[in-house]
Amino acid sequence: MTVFLRAVYGPFDRTEFGHPRTSAIDWHFFGVREDNSMGHWTLRFDVQKRKFVCFLSGCLSKQTRDALENPDAFVPDRPMVHGKTYVEILRKRLSNADFASATAASIHWPR
Repeated sequence: MTVFLRAVYGPFDRTEFGHPRTSAIDWHFFGVREDNSMGHWTLRFDVQKRKFVCFLSGCLSKQTRDALENPDAFVPDRPMVHGKTYVEILRKRLSNADFASATAASIHWPR
């Protein structure tokens, strides 16, 4: 099944969990689905399993709320973003620094 989104914004609010070692890293995204409803997703990297998972989140951060108040945030004639899964779509939005921090955390995870 192919996932279609009209727009995707983010990542916002990178969060690391676990102390003293990072056990998970979250990045938050929001966007407009194909049916024009809003969605807020969290892309999580599980350090121990070295896998990305995505889940629907209910709360919006202050940065995300501020971006939604921008009148130019939604452009209806923009080409849709699509992929096999939400994980595939959102991973493409991560920077090299985000991947580097995830890799570093997984290397330092105890075996």
